[in-house]
Amino acid sequence: MSAIKKTISIPEELYMEATEFSENFSQIVKEALKEYLKKKKKEKVLSIWEFKGLGN
Repeated sequence: MSAIKKTISIPEELYMEATEFSENFSQIVKEALKEYLKKKKKEKVLSIWEFKGLGN
């Protein structure tokens, strides 16, 4: 998989807390983004189910 570079701005406190767990900030962001996307995909599927009345 190829990589792209992006610039982001986050609160310093959030950065400091994240780097307590790992010095590889790119890996932290990659893992967090994967989890975020996984959550959003589940939410989308559930909302479709609810819209179609399948969640009952």
